[in-house]
Amino acid sequence: MINGARGHWARVQRAMVLGGVVAAAFVAVIVSLDLAFPPPLHKGSEVGQIIVDRDGRWLHAFATREGRWRFQVNVDTVDPEFVDRLIEIEDRRFFVHPGIDVFAIARALRQAAMRGRIVSGASTITMQTARLLEPRPRTISSKIIEIFRALQIERRLSKDEILSLYLTLAPYGGNIEGVRAASLLYFGKDPAALSVSEQALLIALPQAPEARRPDRHRRAARTAARAVVDRLIKAGKLPSTYKGRALAIPDKRRELPRFAYHGARRAANLTRHLSASDSTSKSDTVSKSAATAKSERALTSDIVSTLDIDAQQTVERVLADHARQIDRDVNIAAIVIVPETGEIIAYAGSADFMRAGGWIDMNQAVRSPGSLLKPFIYGLAFEDGTALPHRILSDEFRTINGYRPENFDRRYRGDVRLKDALRHSLNVPAVAALSAVGPNRFAALLANAGVNLRLPARALGTEVGLPVALGGAGLRPIDIAILYTGLARGGEVIPVSLISPKGDIPQGYRIFSSENARRVSAILSSVPAPKGRLPGALANGVTPLAWKTGTSYGYRDAWAAGYTDKHVVVVWTGRPDGTPRKGATGRRVAAPILFDIADALATRSGPRVAPQNDDLIPLMANRPRVYALSEATGPKVLFPPNGAELYINRNADGSARGVALSARSDTSPVNWFIGGEPLSDPENWIPQKPGFYQIEAVDANGDADTVIVQIVGGTVE
Repeated sequence: MINGARGHWARVQRAMVLGGVVAAAFVAVIVSLDLAFPPPLHKGSEVGQIIVDRDGRWLHAFATREGRWRFQVNVDTVDPEFVDRLIEIEDRRFFVHPGIDVFAIARALRQAAMRGRIVSGASTITMQTARLLEPRPRTISSKIIEIFRALQIERRLSKDEILSLYLTLAPYGGNIEGVRAASLLYFGKDPAALSVSEQALLIALPQAPEARRPDRHRRAARTAARAVVDRLIKAGKLPSTYKGRALAIPDKRRELPRFAYHGARRAANLTRHLSASDSTSKSDTVSKSAATAKSERALTSDIVSTLDIDAQQTVERVLADHARQIDRDVNIAAIVIVPETGEIIAYAGSADFMRAGGWIDMNQAVRSPGSLLKPFIYGLAFEDGTALPHRILSDEFRTINGYRPENFDRRYRGDVRLKDALRHSLNVPAVAALSAVGPNRFAALLANAGVNLRLPARALGTEVGLPVALGGAGLRPIDIAILYTGLARGGEVIPVSLISPKGDIPQGYRIFSSENARRVSAILSSVPAPKGRLPGALANGVTPLAWKTGTSYGYRDAWAAGYTDKHVVVVWTGRPDGTPRKGATGRRVAAPILFDIADALATRSGPRVAPQNDDLIPLMANRPRVYALSEATGPKVLFPPNGAELYINRNADGSARGVALSARSDTSPVNWFIGGEPLSDPENWIPQKPGFYQIEAVDANGDADTVIVQIVGGTVE
């Protein structure tokens, strides 16, 4: 008896050991399968993107690479009542089951056995999510895989994360996936703002998305939504007053906003590039905590840009107005930046998609900048202490270190002041200045500021040459905008941004001192506006525009760049294929666009408020500049008048009688310069020979007035 009991106990022990081994083996197999074949959760992050402006206003939406409208959804951004009603209809025990609902399975089997057909499904929201991640034919084997996947998903994600994934992937007809895309395309609102009837339709649609599409099968959609409302009333999720109430069913899809295509696309690409380094591999060995972190990083698919929809629409309107006046094979691009922060608030890569190259983002295209680098060449010369605005430079046809530049109009002015050489964009003095500061040093300065010159293919591997001063190297409009933002910031170049920054303004690179930046800005702000133009900034009391134009060789590119303390504007126009446009200079075709944009922005911004950062004041802050319509505060040469021809009389003893120079000025003293050289006795100026003379009166503030006179005789030989 005892031996029999012992034998029985031994058999039980062996059975228990064997059972444990089998169970352990089963668990090991399941775990191995789980690790070897993880669920493809990455599909939940393959979403389209919505680009919003700095204030959260819609700019543009982009579909997924497969052309599907699917946007990231987080359960926290959806109306809680919608989620509660969805769970009531789809998976009442969602929060208590482990991914499969055995009670629902038993009920479905019992109903199928009694009626000989499938009456109700047993798929949980988790199982439906598994099917959305891996669509399969509806077979028994597919159902088994769904069950396995559901268990895997539950092990990796929280219930809220599963709901978020389902709400991102659920089908709503056609190429619409996810409750946010459906809510936006059918109702024009986010899912947090849906009415009861709208919620009912979006709960019903995923069950038969094509058969119930409201834009194609409106009656079927209404019937399905009514059935959902009735079930919710029966379950106590809606009051009985909704019984029989009319349901609002849309009859067509809505169009999503489409502003700032190139700027929005650029922001989307930058975001994708920045997130690529920490994105999850599609083979997915992600832990639950990693999946949670990923979910937290992508609560929605919205990308907050630095763009301002008002400024963007202003720029697009100006470009469209000017585009109507030019040939269809010519396009226009423009950028607007806030210099204080480096944020791009308007970005138009073309004026019109229907024009030649309209889909090309010309703000990223490498083009010849013409004369746009001249202010930076002179700024570096100021920095070296080898030049000042009033210094006399030689503008004559000559060879400079083996290079013989020509002025744009083929005319030469002889001795000119540096400020006038820059104001009139004379080529010879600029090339001479670049030769003095060193082309390679100049290129290195730009490179340190984040702007790299693109040399022609034939010049690769060689040193930077003097033609750079006249557009002999390529730059993009965005590069030009970066450099002119540096001028507006008092000589400090900072990275510009299209994506809303987090934290402080990034560290900048100073290309020259704030004082030398002010000198350059003072010259550029004195450049007369295009013929017949009065800057809107003048009437509004804002800082006058400091600006410069550029025209590339052969009239292939026309540029205008300008700035105030509030905005930096860069305009490019030309043919995207680079063919010439005869006579299309920067001043003639690009400057009017620049002034239209600047005037519109100044009107929108209102009167200027002095910035707190002293380095940000680009112009001569202590002396307001005015145009002829205002009362002048600078000096005015009274005698001799501009353009006068003077004959020097002689005294009885044959000595030359000097000319008494006179000027009116609110500020004393007034200093006089003849050809850039100081004149010690303005009461008795005696010219030494016939010819043209440049006479300049400069007051204590540095304001000046200049006249050109011709001496025709009577001089001392």
